[in-house]
Amino acid sequence: MDFTPKSPSFLHKASFGTPPPIRKLQSHGLAHAFFGLLRSVRWKHLFVLCMMWILTIHYFERTAVYSAFNKCNWRKWEQWPKDSDPHHSIIIGDPQIVDAFSYPTRPGPLMWLTRILADNYLHRNYELMNRVLKQHSTIFVGDLFDGGREWKDKDWFQEFDRFNRVFPEQKDNRAYQQIPGNHDVGFGTGISYDVYKRFKTFFGDADTYVTLGNHSIILLDTVSLSDTDNDLVAKSSREFLESFQKPDHPAKEFPRIVITHVPLYRNPKDQKCGRYRESSKLFPIVKGKQYQTVIEYKYSREILDWIKPKLILSGDDHDYCHVRHPLGRSGLDKQDHIYDENHDSVGRDFSDEITVKSSAMTGGIRWPAIQMLSLWNPGEEGGLNPADSEIWQETGSQTVLHDTFESHLCYLPDFLRPLIWYGALAVISYLSLFFCTVLPHQASKLESRLSNLPIFRQKREILPLSEKLTDDQFKAKFSKKPILVNLLLDWQLPIRPDWSSFAIDTVILTVFIIYTFHRSITSI
Repeated sequence: MDFTPKSPSFLHKASFGTPPPIRKLQSHGLAHAFFGLLRSVRWKHLFVLCMMWILTIHYFERTAVYSAFNKCNWRKWEQWPKDSDPHHSIIIGDPQIVDAFSYPTRPGPLMWLTRILADNYLHRNYELMNRVLKQHSTIFVGDLFDGGREWKDKDWFQEFDRFNRVFPEQKDNRAYQQIPGNHDVGFGTGISYDVYKRFKTFFGDADTYVTLGNHSIILLDTVSLSDTDNDLVAKSSREFLESFQKPDHPAKEFPRIVITHVPLYRNPKDQKCGRYRESSKLFPIVKGKQYQTVIEYKYSREILDWIKPKLILSGDDHDYCHVRHPLGRSGLDKQDHIYDENHDSVGRDFSDEITVKSSAMTGGIRWPAIQMLSLWNPGEEGGLNPADSEIWQETGSQTVLHDTFESHLCYLPDFLRPLIWYGALAVISYLSLFFCTVLPHQASKLESRLSNLPIFRQKREILPLSEKLTDDQFKAKFSKKPILVNLLLDWQLPIRPDWSSFAIDTVILTVFIIYTFHRSITSI
């Protein structure tokens, strides 16, 4: 008797695998299912959506950005003589790259998305800014990190590498990043010497000056200067500031511009910020844990009296503020009341201070910006005469003009409008897929109504009496829909709800959107 089984047993299949005929049938079935799934994909529908995403992303990530920087072109606001060759510098305020200390209560996925968007905004603007404006130097006014003072060395090194990826080195553009902010090292007596030393080691010493465009650019570490307890932290800054008491200090050969993270002391009631400040409130004069909105009155007077700068550029506040500090009038200038009159000589009777706006989309302001600085000091007569421009007399103007420097407030691209458009387009995209696959009957009714709109109707033609067409020629000429109808309406709606088609279409569109964004970010 033959006991050979007619079909492979479980043990046989376990030992030797599925027999070839069955494997062939299985592979054929999988291939059939796969190609059937591909046939259910709404390729024409997806093509329209993908084109909409490409155009939208390109506009907001490239076209709008180039347009914003072209509006700030140097020659559009500079008033130097035609044959001048000024030094161009960009001042970047408080990038504060987002980290775990920025929004500690946000869920992980939302925090990851916030970081991606914030980094892209900073990196994209920095790269395209350099291409369009082609500045000679870039100066950061502190708060490079958000939680820099909190990080242990291992994590801080990772954040340092990330910062350099966001703001990579640029050709023909010298970057000065050594001014620390209170988010980088702390403030005053709250500064840890190890954190202070780590920042100085990797970014350099801020208590120095450089000569740019025949101007002495004085980089001042005012957060360390404010430490009254630890001499290891404050000594270098203190000695550097005191050195300007000497009338023959080398930096005094040229007009002086001070760069500091923390603004100088002012009386907000007397010294208004001007109309380009977003907040309607007075400039805050407060202090708290590891921060202080202005440096002490004593240090402010020393900076003004000893350095006598033409211009002070500060950060920390994130919003724009343009004020004037009187010089050489210490008998009249009191901490509780500062007299400000219409003087006629910057650097002798007063100093301008511009607190620059934050350059980050997470800075708490609606319109981030950079501050542009044009320096032209030929060392002889021929510079701009301030008396020739009434703008020079107006505190809070978008362009501040003086005889050897000009400064302009340049707004960065809107960060909120693209997010609104991306969100709206995502809703439209996925709802249209859902509507056409899961609710085909309703979609068919909508398509029928849209087809009757004038924009989609085929234009009528009047045939000459002598022209005769066969039935096939007539159908070919008059039954063909316009291309716009084929693309926007003729999507071959299914007879019944098709969830599998909706799922595969959603996956394909999502992958395409992510890939397009990734290419946009990495191709700069």
